[in-house]
Amino acid sequence: MSKLFDEAVISHKKYIENFTSFTEEEWMPYYNTLSLKSLSSGEIFCEEGQDFRFASFVHKGLFESFYLTKDGKKFIKKFYWEGQPMAPYHSLLTNTPSNITIKAIEPSTVLIANYDDIIKTHEIPVWARVGRMIAEKELVEREEREKDLLISDAKTRFLNFKEKFPHLIDRVPQKMIAEYLGISPVSLSRLKNQK
Repeated sequence: MSKLFDEAVISHKKYIENFTSFTEEEWMPYYNTLSLKSLSSGEIFCEEGQDFRFASFVHKGLFESFYLTKDGKKFIKKFYWEGQPMAPYHSLLTNTPSNITIKAIEPSTVLIANYDDIIKTHEIPVWARVGRMIAEKELVEREEREKDLLISDAKTRFLNFKEKFPHLIDRVPQKMIAEYLGISPVSLSRLKNQK
């Protein structure tokens, strides 16, 4: 395997160890599902309407996941960066075509695994536990995002974004941050300039 693959695996292994410990014997069935994929800036990882059966872990780079309306308006659902699992979860869990698009914002490298192969590893109790814990983490993040969108004004949403994701303020294009917050780029610029 390549040096980059080995680095990505080590990073991913450390991420999983935040949830639980495991033996080398428990690790190998999961390890054997993994491969490396590189994407250039602007490249689509998963497209709306695509049958997509892969889960991934971002080793390097930055991604956006988004919905497009029929008239072409874009709503960014989430950003993914180094150290995060990434997948069209609805599609994987319901075995339906993806309802979102995931696109690289920067040149990126991800570990990928066929979701059906990952599910087979859940016969091993530690992997069933890891899968559940990652799903729980995702659910909590979605609840927080949903609450923010439903009850917070634009200024509060922006301040929450700055507090939760300070590393993204200068890394993500302003237009994309505005699409994530559900406001215009002009409104975002105004908020950024407020003391």
